[in-house]
Amino acid sequence: IINKYQNKLHNKRSSGIFVNDFLQIKINKTINSNDNNTINSAFAIGDCNMTCFPKTAQVAYQQGVYVGNYINNPTNKSPFYFTDFGQFCYIGNNTSIYQGPYFQKSGYVINLFNSLVQSYNLFKTKYF
Repeated sequence: IINKYQNKLHNKRSSGIFVNDFLQIKINKTINSNDNNTINSAFAIGDCNMTCFPKTAQVAYQQGVYVGNYINNPTNKSPFYFTDFGQFCYIGNNTSIYQGPYFQKSGYVINLFNSLVQSYNLFKTKYF
């Protein structure tokens, strides 16, 4: 199905597949029409879709969980909502930067917190 609609899905001014609020792929009935349809059983998540969210693993993970829940519970019709937990970046010399929805900080203490979060994620991945 995707190959059949490839020309309709690809916008030369942007890179990505257009999706609705439920991450379902949107297609035009005809190439020149503004009337949109969706493929109800096809979803686009992560970097391949056209949304206003940042292209990060955090977004792709939340979209994957949403689509999994949407498929397993078709009666749940709530649209996708992204929750920004912020981002860490280690910049060397025992210093990290944190950028979140409400504040931005950098320094040694942020690096300690970054290490704590990374250790927790490693523990959670290994034992749960």
